[in-house]
Amino acid sequence: MTAAVNQLQGTLNATTYEAIAAPAQSASIPKVQRDGQWNDGITIMNGNSTAVNVTVRLYNSNGALNSTPVNNQSLGANQSLTVLGQIPYGFDGSALVTASQPVAVVVNAWRPGAGAGDVIGSYPAVHR
Repeated sequence: MTAAVNQLQGTLNATTYEAIAAPAQSASIPKVQRDGQWNDGITIMNGNSTAVNVTVRLYNSNGALNSTPVNNQSLGANQSLTVLGQIPYGFDGSALVTASQPVAVVVNAWRPGAGAGDVIGSYPAVHR
């Protein structure tokens, strides 16, 4: 089976990514940025029939832990969580999502346009 997700941002922007076939208890995100140009977000989806506990750790480009914006937070059955405003302004690094049961993780990279339009892209995290 093949599946794709089409996601709209407003009425003029859209992005598509491959559906996540194998959720995992750990998902790494190689690039997360929030500054005057980029406003990336992370969406964590729990497709399980029971709640899971989720942690999101942000790492600086040198590999040092920057912050843990989500720490062992409960996410209900068949619910999702978007991590956006919790990412510190000025952050440019990577992220690791861990959970007590398999979850699906997607990254939304968004750069608001200045006259030329927005840039938006989405991709699945690396699930392990």
